[in-house]
Amino acid sequence: PTSPLFPPPPLSRSQAWAGTEGVRFDASTKLSPARAGSLVIPRGGSASNLGFWGIATRVNEPLKGQLWLRGAGQVRVSLLSAEGSHASNVVTLRVGSTWGEHSISLVPTRQANNLRLNIEVVEGREVHLGYASLSPRKVFKSSEGGLRPDLAQRVDALKPGFLRFPGGCYVEGNDLSNCFDWKSTLVDIEQRPATPRTFWGYISSNGLGYHEYLLMCKDMKAEPMFVINCGMSHSEIEPMATMDRYVQDALDAIEYANGPVTSPMGALRAKNGHPESFNLKYIEIGNENGYTWAFGGQAPYYERFALINKAIKARYPEIITISNVPVPQPGDLTSEHYYDAPNWFWRNKDRYDTYDRAGQRVYVGEYAVTRANGRGSLAGALSEAAFMTGMERNADIVAMASYAPLLENINNRQWNPNAIVFDNHRSYGTPSYWVQKMFADHRAQRMVKQTLVAGIGDPPQVEGRFGFKTWGTACEFKDVSISINGQSRYQSALPALSDFDDIRGGWKVEGGVLKQTDLQDNLYAAIKGVTAQAADNWVFEFSAKKVQGREGFMALAAFQAQDVGIQWNLGGWTNTIHAFERDRNRVGNAVEAGIESGRWYRVRLEKRGAELIGSLDGRVVETLREEGAPSLASSAGVDTSRRELVLKLVNGAERERTLELRGLPLSRQWKGEILTADSLMAENTLDQPNLVTPRPWPVQAGTSVTLPPRSLVVVRIPLTPGEVRPYLGVQ
Repeated sequence: PTSPLFPPPPLSRSQAWAGTEGVRFDASTKLSPARAGSLVIPRGGSASNLGFWGIATRVNEPLKGQLWLRGAGQVRVSLLSAEGSHASNVVTLRVGSTWGEHSISLVPTRQANNLRLNIEVVEGREVHLGYASLSPRKVFKSSEGGLRPDLAQRVDALKPGFLRFPGGCYVEGNDLSNCFDWKSTLVDIEQRPATPRTFWGYISSNGLGYHEYLLMCKDMKAEPMFVINCGMSHSEIEPMATMDRYVQDALDAIEYANGPVTSPMGALRAKNGHPESFNLKYIEIGNENGYTWAFGGQAPYYERFALINKAIKARYPEIITISNVPVPQPGDLTSEHYYDAPNWFWRNKDRYDTYDRAGQRVYVGEYAVTRANGRGSLAGALSEAAFMTGMERNADIVAMASYAPLLENINNRQWNPNAIVFDNHRSYGTPSYWVQKMFADHRAQRMVKQTLVAGIGDPPQVEGRFGFKTWGTACEFKDVSISINGQSRYQSALPALSDFDDIRGGWKVEGGVLKQTDLQDNLYAAIKGVTAQAADNWVFEFSAKKVQGREGFMALAAFQAQDVGIQWNLGGWTNTIHAFERDRNRVGNAVEAGIESGRWYRVRLEKRGAELIGSLDGRVVETLREEGAPSLASSAGVDTSRRELVLKLVNGAERERTLELRGLPLSRQWKGEILTADSLMAENTLDQPNLVTPRPWPVQAGTSVTLPPRSLVVVRIPLTPGEVRPYLGVQ
């Protein structure tokens, strides 16, 4: 669809509209209260819209359009190329003096990816455009849902058991006026208010509303999981005395999806074309509310969850309710979200092994490797796979899981990584997507107790560049030196800004020092042209002073990108401890200490063999010798429909790993599938969408299996009668 119209002024590039002389925005003339105004096009003038980064077409594959026009005149509508020539048939419309809807069909005459919708006034004085949309007639399954086929097919190929909607922070909004109002999406699209700026900064037309979401679930044979606002946003909390609206919204959402057509919301569902129940089964109450770090903290969420959960259970006891955190009066499941670096996922692959079996079951609602992962690499995907084997092995604790985020338009990237990446005519799955698909294609209905004896992998390498970092603190730096293997590589009493080529924040040279004056988080400057290799020994020294703020300062080493590498965090965690971090995860033992404001410190960070030694003012404060993380993971289960044992084996190491196998049937042919690449940082792209994708993997029945480096392997083994208890050990 084309972008919704918002008040410029002037016409904004981000809304994709462009007009000839005299085209203007009129905030006083609106099609409906949901619209911000109308676009006025004078006679002889035209307005065009690029859609979302260009309209993509194929020859003779028609697009359907909807225009709401007013103003006594005649307009011509067509697709135009970037050069201004017609790229479709031309539709002529007679416009009346009152608002009227005009349905159009445009048939492209060329294949292109950068066309625009053009509306030209040829008769009359001027015409008001109140709403415009354009989309392909070819859609995924349900003609009502209107989903783009290639994207929906990629989601459908994951065989989702459920679909969570509308996701995360979109639920809460920046404030309560900006939160997702599902009821406002039950009207015709031109009557729906758009969200001009979501929490993540992009525009949403809300064309995919609550009803369309339920249709999507139906088309994909997936259970709906609807996430409701619980009266909490990122900056505002509804008082308990006026929470009735949010309670009623939750009850109405269930009634709309499931209620009989004789009920008010069920009747509205039938009016919208679906008298049958959608069989909504899951309600998540809030999103990431109740965390200690979230706005409002725990107590307000506890109250609001209890209120809404009680109302739901009283009227709909069959609905499964989900809390964001463990609460005093629990629902049926507790949601957990994990975003971190590959090492974290490897180190936590067994976290559910020790969960209290008498405690509440878990829904892992969001998880992904968001650091040290490029734009979605094999390294991140394999560590997610390792974590998933732990969820599978503990299916009695982990009832459900969903990867997030799911979709990314490459022209407006908001997050790293995403499962499915697309532009206006192409799409691809990241390696993480293919991990999800392999787990879906080889789903077991019954898990089998197994033993994996694997040991610990190699310690991570320490290689990269050097620099400084601040977190909510203004600091100053001077007298910097770096020596590698005894050779001076950088020395400056006063570093110049030109010495740095990777900068985030307001760094400047002033008064004889390098200053960081911003009080924002995660601001850094990396020194240009000085890189240490893994085998090198080195010394990094500088003087630093805290000026103001809540923390201290950091020395960066092995810096590769934002949040990737080693940092020695001095006065971290609100100025309470000194600690080493890798990829922003604490490693080693912390020292309770802080950094004084207004005092110069001499910082020395030294790598000596496998050790990092941190000193302040000539005194050693702490030493780090990193341990390796696990690099092998596995799960075993039975696909009861095919009577096959399914082994999922993950090798995150850069070398082959041979596993000794015991307790497996050897009498029949085994089958395998593998996901691997030549580099852990390998990624798919729009131009190379299949660089990292699964392929068949020949495997022989036997007492051992050799896993290639950097690989996820699935082995399917036909079962014979008898107990199966796999043992997998590194040879």
